[in-house]
Amino acid sequence: LLKEVTLSSTSDNIEITTDVVTEAIYEITPNVDMIDFTIHGIKIKNLKAGKKVTIDGIKKTVTMDGKNKFNDTEFWSFPTLTPGTNKITLSRTDAKVILKYYPRYV
Repeated sequence: LLKEVTLSSTSDNIEITTDVVTEAIYEITPNVDMIDFTIHGIKIKNLKAGKKVTIDGIKKTVTMDGKNKFNDTEFWSFPTLTPGTNKITLSRTDAKVILKYYPRYV
């Protein structure tokens, strides 16, 4: 069952109930046009107000309103979450940010 958490500050501690590392999905919908936005070390450039950017650690894609946005993204790996507390940081708060993940148990 897909879990969903809305992030509301520049630093949120999210408790993950899972036994192993699990892939995550970030959905960012800016309230204003942005030159860039950073979430948990992943930098996305050229964001447009009201256009949802999805960084999908499951499908290994980065899209804006369904179109490829990989070239406007700087990161070393797709998002994952570890069991227990995960500190998720945002560079700014003028966007709606949703974290999604499937809990995994071994």
